[in-house]
Amino acid sequence: MDERIFPYTPKEAKAAGIEHGLKAVNKALPFPSRLRELRNNHPQQPSQQFLAEKLGVAKPTVSLYEVGENVPDAKTIVKLAQFYGVSTDYILCQTDDPSVNTDTKTAVAVTGLSKAAVDVLRAFRKNDALLDGGERIAPRMLDILNALFITDSESLLLFIRSMWTGIELEVNKKSISEKDEWAQDIDFDQFLEDGHVLLSIEQGSRYAFLDAQTHMAKLVEEMYSSLIKLYKNGGGEDGEHPQD
Repeated sequence: MDERIFPYTPKEAKAAGIEHGLKAVNKALPFPSRLRELRNNHPQQPSQQFLAEKLGVAKPTVSLYEVGENVPDAKTIVKLAQFYGVSTDYILCQTDDPSVNTDTKTAVAVTGLSKAAVDVLRAFRKNDALLDGGERIAPRMLDILNALFITDSESLLLFIRSMWTGIELEVNKKSISEKDEWAQDIDFDQFLEDGHVLLSIEQGSRYAFLDAQTHMAKLVEEMYSSLIKLYKNGGGEDGEHPQD
């Protein structure tokens, strides 16, 4: 059974068989408890009267909120969140994170991207960057990224594998030849027992670059096809891009 957050109404209390001691039960519930904690822990330690003036309600109303005998409406909840500098979800006990900007945390958790990467994408959405000739590039950058991620073939995966092989600095003996330009200075007598050879950073980067080239043309072709579909479906630079 989910934890009760908001105060019982008299009807709910009767149905739950807790008519006696209802005031104590409601006061101890998470929602009124959080309201008390927010006011008591606020740097200014505002009085109920001060808070009432900020909210545009009477002082007794604030008291009723904090003991669970009344629940603020939506407009008042927004004002409470703004006054305390927390999210409405925190006010409503839907999260234990008081941070107002939880978008980045959510994006990182859902996509697996780093915070820095998410911040860059956010910047592209907010900043309409221009090239020297006055060409808008921010929306186009987002279109290209969309096309890249919706490509439905192995080209993207093969390209990523090429880059990752260079990062790991090792390749399988079966995939290389002494005739390969990038492998000319590899000691082929130094292969590991599992059939791999360790590469220097220079060798790894050369291998990744040359191997990636074999997949890039196909990847670009598929991205272009995805971009055409995106524009036809109403996206693209002339379509709508969600704003913060």
